[in-house]
Amino acid sequence: MPIYESSLPNTLDSDKQKDSEAFGFSVLKSCYERWKSGYGSESWVVRKQRFDYNRSFSVGKQPMSEYKDIIDTDGQLSVINLQYTPNPIAIPFLNRLKDRYMQRVEKISCVSIDPFTQSKKEKAKNEALFKMKNKQEIMALQQDAGFELEEFKDTDPEDEQELDIEFGFNYKEREEVVMENLINLVFYDNKWSKVIKDRIFDDLINCGYAVSKTYIDPNGRVKIKFVKPDNFITSYSEWNDMRDWEWQGEVDYMTITDIRLKYPGKFSEQELFDLAREHSGMFNNALWTYNWSYVWLNAVARPYDSYRVQVCNLTYKTLYNLNYEKKTDRFGKEILDPAKEIKEGKEYEKSKPYYVSYTGAYIVNTDKVLEWGLSKNMIKPEKNLTEILSPYTVYMYNNNQMVNTPLMETMIPSIKMMQLLNLKTQNIIATI
Repeated sequence: MPIYESSLPNTLDSDKQKDSEAFGFSVLKSCYERWKSGYGSESWVVRKQRFDYNRSFSVGKQPMSEYKDIIDTDGQLSVINLQYTPNPIAIPFLNRLKDRYMQRVEKISCVSIDPFTQSKKEKAKNEALFKMKNKQEIMALQQDAGFELEEFKDTDPEDEQELDIEFGFNYKEREEVVMENLINLVFYDNKWSKVIKDRIFDDLINCGYAVSKTYIDPNGRVKIKFVKPDNFITSYSEWNDMRDWEWQGEVDYMTITDIRLKYPGKFSEQELFDLAREHSGMFNNALWTYNWSYVWLNAVARPYDSYRVQVCNLTYKTLYNLNYEKKTDRFGKEILDPAKEIKEGKEYEKSKPYYVSYTGAYIVNTDKVLEWGLSKNMIKPEKNLTEILSPYTVYMYNNNQMVNTPLMETMIPSIKMMQLLNLKTQNIIATI
């Protein structure tokens, strides 16, 4: 396995360098280390401890040892026998808060901007305007002809102001209705309203920010999943929605079987064996008791298949140039086509730089890169195709140098005071 540099490389390097696995490892390793250090404000260890502490209060399982130190008076029996069961003080407040938002139904509204649909909408508006202005004449013609020429409804616009409102907010073309239904189907398929939305509120309350990821699965379906804030990796940002992101990703876990199936041929079986041995006793893995055997090269199952390793998945934003080569079409006209394969010694015309994303993954604390390359499905803004959007949607309210104060932390001092008063009351009663 080659040894790669782990410092963050120059984003202005050539596209050929960016495509290399060595460049990918440098990006993955450096971004992971920067996120873990916390940009000088709060490291990953401190952040995780804080989140776990907040979560314990939100579910009524807060630690009680600190109260024993406060009310202990020389080991009195009345103090020792107090009921130190934590009171679930925060649960009813948080449930009411979450229920208010869970009952809200988000309505999807799509507006097409393509010229074809816009022309159809304009034509429909002109027809409605003609029908409105000539209503009396059309009704007279219908009476004389004895059959219906136009259908009039009580909800038809009666003046141009109502017409502008109707076609500005209410009227939908077929393409817009289809898109709205498809988005609603995606939300339904991913259990957005019942599962993901509820989890996002929990993260906002306890961690101060929430994250979800949108991607396309191997079956071609749009998927949405929540990402645990503890494991979310992001570049430094001053924005609540982190719109100025440079890289974003997450730390996850994969078994040896998952790596073998998802990245066939990437590593030899002995390399997978060594990888499992290196992670013995980590991430709930059993302690290592095996030696390498050639029998495992073609075995159906191996004793280390379920061993887990930590994987850093990353989406990296950078500039890119598209290479064009001159060709001649069937009419003899010279055209520029994107080059599918770059050949040495051949000249290519380059496009203006535009933003793209690279997708990468590597096994943490090793030099093993699982994948690196241009993302297969990139999300582009509708009006600026030179930009790129992150597959991660994140919101951190009151972001101050990548740290904020979650709602739960503002409640903890009051909860502690209530818990202490309860124990003091018990102490007084027991003493009397």
